[in-house]
Amino acid sequence: MILSLLLYYIIPLLAGIGSGISVSLASGTASPIIIPLLTIMYNVPLYEAISTSLFIDTLIGLSAGTIYLLKKKVDIQIIPLIGIPGALGVIIGSSATTSTSETQLSLIIALILLLIGLNFTINGI
Repeated sequence: MILSLLLYYIIPLLAGIGSGISVSLASGTASPIIIPLLTIMYNVPLYEAISTSLFIDTLIGLSAGTIYLLKKKVDIQIIPLIGIPGALGVIIGSSATTSTSETQLSLIIALILLLIGLNFTINGI
């Protein structure tokens, strides 16, 4: 009982810390850690896991980005050139995924993760 309660709270805590470190070092996403954690350990439906992961990424990214901004490591001029089209991409992607079945979405995510893993294997991190 106590062990299961500790695991219930400790694993997400460690995953959160690891995600934050990973995202801040590699400027990536925590979704490869957060989505499986939520779907496998907590039985969260895939759509909810994705949206929760995106919100967690926002918090992590905002924190990391603020630190880099304060240390004058951010190229502010490029933000509108990539950020505005990125916001449009989010609208398109979110609209597309919310109209996709959970099975299809699982396959798409699996394919993306497989391609990322293959790329890391061939080119290194």
